[in-house]
Amino acid sequence: MTAMIILICLGAATILGTMIYLLIRACANPQKSTPHYLYANGMIIAIQDKGLDNPTVVVIQYTVKNQTFELKETLKLKSEDVKVGNVTVGQKKVPVTKAERGQMVIIAYDAKDPTKAFWVANHGHVNV
Repeated sequence: MTAMIILICLGAATILGTMIYLLIRACANPQKSTPHYLYANGMIIAIQDKGLDNPTVVVIQYTVKNQTFELKETLKLKSEDVKVGNVTVGQKKVPVTKAERGQMVIIAYDAKDPTKAFWVANHGHVNV
């Protein structure tokens, strides 16, 4: 009978110890909350071509709560096949999206910090 009581107490202590460990671990390493993005209209005010070795920089101006911000972002590129007839002979890099001065674009910005923003249509991996 006493052996059974000791086993029950050890089981309860193990469960309680595990719960305390998990609680301490959760408090020590809180999960980073993902930002909540809102959208705004922006306008491309400048396109800075940095030459062949550097990416093209697009400057976008957008307004959030009557405050104007500027966003500088490199123009992302994608690969496109170069063909002669039906035969692919190479590849070239072309912009993911069209960018012209004065063009209206959609910007996503962090609701808590509107300075953290990105151009929605300009997503990709290559920017060289």
